[in-house]
Amino acid sequence: MLEEKVMYRGKWYRIQIHKDTKRRRARLELDEEEMVIHTPITSEVFLREAMEKWFSAQAKMVFPVRVMHFQRLTGGTVRQIRVKDQKTRWGSCSSLNNLNFSWRLIMAPPEVLDYVVVHELCHLTHMNHSRDFWEMVERVMPEYRQYKQWLKEHGHVLQMAFRG
Repeated sequence: MLEEKVMYRGKWYRIQIHKDTKRRRARLELDEEEMVIHTPITSEVFLREAMEKWFSAQAKMVFPVRVMHFQRLTGGTVRQIRVKDQKTRWGSCSSLNNLNFSWRLIMAPPEVLDYVVVHELCHLTHMNHSRDFWEMVERVMPEYRQYKQWLKEHGHVLQMAFRG
């Protein structure tokens, strides 16, 4: 069954579905309290796919901006930024300086998304989780522990969204 509410950028929105047979694709809109889905098809599978595409598109716009913002503080060279449906990680940094992020982070509060960006950017300097790595994360984001904790406590909500 499709959820009655969905989280976006840390805020819960009620889902409203409006059938519109004149449309070819679903279109999603946000207002203060609702996510309105204008859709030609109201099947649960179609709606879940439409929502996942919309959230993924939002993430693809946000991540590069946040990476550029924090890269000034962390240094390092980013080769490529990818937004994927990672099943077991919120983000990763490859030895080729490619950053990968889960699109599901767009549902979390902005500070939590920023924490994952900072975490992965710090891997450009320290490809491990050493003391030096965590000290660098803390220099850039002194309150990172509360965002890391938020993911531990609420990450399952993001991972389960749109899974049916």
